[in-house]
Amino acid sequence: MSDDELFAAAAPGLRLFGLADALQAWAKPARAAGGGGAAAGAGGRGGGGWARAMAQQLADLRACEEGAGQLLERLEEAEEAADTQEALDVISALGLALGQPASGGPPCTSAAEWLRRVACGGGGGGGDGGGNAAATAGPLARAGGGVAAP
Repeated sequence: MSDDELFAAAAPGLRLFGLADALQAWAKPARAAGGGGAAAGAGGRGGGGWARAMAQQLADLRACEEGAGQLLERLEEAEEAADTQEALDVISALGLALGQPASGGPPCTSAAEWLRRVACGGGGGGGDGGGNAAATAGPLARAGGGVAAP
């Protein structure tokens, strides 16, 4: 399979991951800003932490409208990506994909190589090194998101 064919097959998954990651960052502003981690919002009953910030964000219709506009812009950018490198850059995962793998193996020299490694189960550049694109591709995975590999 050529790099172009592999990108064409993976592009919808990369776009979905990017949108889910952006939506989470928008809906959980306290967590995205580094405050109110999982312990602060555990159970969502403590009246604080990310659960409260998320509830406030969702109750603000202007913020919802702005957030939807930002998601649409990000989707348009992702749909216009011509190759794996551009797509990973749009979803803010390029640096992670090209970083040093946790497995200690050699880093990927290109985004296309990273995608091929992930698709073939050989691990990506960063993340867990075990072929888990979600662990390599961004904050969603670090926050416990369950996004399947593209």
